[in-house]
Parts: sequence; C-alpha cells; structure tokens
Amino acid sequence: MATFKKYKTGQSHGVVIDVGSYLAEGHLCKQVEKIVSTLDTSAIEASYSERGQNALHPKLMLSVIFYGYMEGIRSGRKLAKACKENLPFIYLSKGYQPKKSAINDFRKKHYAHFSSLFLQVLSKCSEAGLVDASLSIVDGSKIEADSSKKRTKTKEQFEKWQQHLKEDIAALEKEAQDEAAKKKLASKKSLDEKISSAIEVLDKDASIGKLNLTDADGPIMKGKKGNFDTNYNVQAACCERGQIITYCDVSTDGNDKAQLVPALQGIEENTGQKVQTALADADYGTFDSFEYMDENGICGYVPYRDMNADFDDKPFHSAHFEYDAQRDTYTCPAKHALEFKSIKTDKKANKKYRQYRTDACKSCPLKSQCCPPKAVSKLLLKSPLFMRKGPDLVL
Repeated sequence: MATFKKYKTGQSHGVVIDVGSYLAEGHLCKQVEKIVSTLDTSAIEASYSERGQNALHPKLMLSVIFYGYMEGIRSGRKLAKACKENLPFIYLSKGYQPKKSAINDFRKKHYAHFSSLFLQVLSKCSEAGLVDASLSIVDGSKIEADSSKKRTKTKEQFEKWQQHLKEDIAALEKEAQDEAAKKKLASKKSLDEKISSAIEVLDKDASIGKLNLTDADGPIMKGKKGNFDTNYNVQAACCERGQIITYCDVSTDGNDKAQLVPALQGIEENTGQKVQTALADADYGTFDSFEYMDENGICGYVPYRDMNADFDDKPFHSAHFEYDAQRDTYTCPAKHALEFKSIKTDKKANKKYRQYRTDACKSCPLKSQCCPPKAVSKLLLKSPLFMRKGPDLVL
C-alpha cells in the first residue's frame, strides 16, 4: 500500500516559510526593493508623528506601489489583495498586509514627493549608464478619470441638480429618521455642499464653462476607444537604449499639439543631456514644434498630418497659397498678393500670428468660395513647406 507524507486539509502543518527563498535572487520585486532602499525618503518620513502606533515604513509602501505599477496594478484594493495572495507582494510588504485605505491614504498624502522620487530613480539609471537622451521618443495615452462625464456640468445644470436635491433633503427631514434614512440624508447634504462649491468656482471664473464634480480639472476628451469621457492626457518620453522613461506629465489638453516642446525641454532638464533626435507621431506635428526643433538643433522625425495631402478637392485650401520668402507675401489661387500687415495675439492659445491682407478680396469673383460669409477668417498654413518658415495667414 502506498504511503504519503502527512496531509490534512484546512491545516498549515506548522509550515514556516522564508518568502524570499521562493523568489529568484534577480527577481524584479527584489530589484525594486533594492532601488527603493537607496532613495532619500526623509521628506516623507518627517511628516509622520511620534504619537500613535508605529506606521509602516515609507520605503515598504513605495516598494509595494512601485512594483504594482510595473505589474500594471494601480488600484489600492488590488494592491491590498496582492499583499495577501501574491508572493512578490507578500515579500515586499513583509507580511504586514497593508489595507486599501492605508495604500490610498499614503499616495494621497505624499503624491507631491513622487516627482522627486522619479528623478532620483532616473539619476540612478543615468549613473548606471542606462540613459542616453540623444535619441528620445515621445508619446501620449489617455487615462480615464475616476468620475463619469455625467458629473461634468455647467453652472445652470448644477443649479437645476441642486434644486431637486434640496427637495429630496427637505422630504427626508420630514420622514421618520431610522438609521438608513439618516445615512441617506447625510449623503445628500454632503453632495449639496459639493455642488455649492462647484457653483462658487464657476461663478468666480466664467471662462471655465463646465466643471466635473469629482475631478475638478478632469476635462471631457476623446479616449482610446474613440468615446468621449472624463480623461487625462498622459505624456511620456523614453530613450531608445534601455527604454528608460526620462519625462512624464499629465495634461488636460484633448490632443498632443502643444506637448512636444515641454516634453523635449523636460527630457533635457531631467537628464542633463542634449536631445539630438526626437521621434513622435503626427499628433505632435505643429509649426511651434518644428520651429523649436529647428532653433535648437534637434533633428525631428515628426510627420505632419497633412504632409502627403494635395487638397486637390479644396482649391482654396491654405496649402494652395504660395509664400514668397524674399518679399514676405502670399499669393492666393486667384493670383492676388497678400502683404504682411500686423501681428495678432491669440490670448486663449497664448500664441502670436502674422496677419496678411489684400484689398483685392472685396471685388474678387471667387470671394464666396475662398472666404466664409462671416467677417475675417484665419487660415493656418498646413503645407509642410510653410511649417518651418512660412508665417500664418489671416484673410
């Protein structure tokens, strides 16, 4: 008859496990722990009080969070679960099993220090010879915010919502107050206060237009799947060799048009190295981007979205306006010369445009096809020939 080692379900058999021995010496979680152990976390440590029970060390918390990010786990709930069930996370958390609230509170309280920690890690990568910013790659990605677009409203919509809410509060206050009713009433009163704060913000700054109740700075923009929702535009840059991230930022712009210049500046500031070649997709191809790279000696492999378009079906497209660099004039498809008149400042976009005008438009038989019915129209040149040197055109 076969014999087996002792086995009984529901019992641990007194097993004592050295978690580290189950993980290879070069395991990623051990590398993360080693790097985090060398970081200067004194600013975070100084924020803790001597009173109360002993807190988990910031380096332990950072090891769990950073390793989670590398494994694609960002949720506090999922990180807490991993610290109970996943061997590398159990190793990093030393068996303390931090709760979801502890992880989320740590990130919320110390998020301002994460930029400094990122730069410290980047510096260590640079010391190890892993960073070469001479060839840098920039790209962006849309990340969904915590809130729904349904909570993004105008002042009038918030006021209408608040009116219905106050009616609900008044009705609840008249009812018998059991425990469930008290919780519901407290929840509605809390929501009423948030709406009042949102209305106050919109009152102070009419230019905002709309505001999200959960994420005040979260705009509605097109997401990865083409749907419009409350998203953030996350920007990142890395060097070709080693794929080390050298720059990261979060933008509330719905597109990448204004993101290449700050990315290139951020890469050089973070690494102390000169960017010689930059790679980015057509979303970054703007006059400002090309001008900056040209002035700073950066070879940019950045396509312009319409660079291969001929616009034959649009005979009065701005691409068909010919620029004469010596005379600083444009010639329209009707062969009229437009001369430089003034510089226009677009305060909203924080940009300046050179304006070109001609009196010939008034009597030109093609005016109805070339110019919209309304007063003055601005045509930004989209031909790649003009993106570097040709100024913008205003009719």
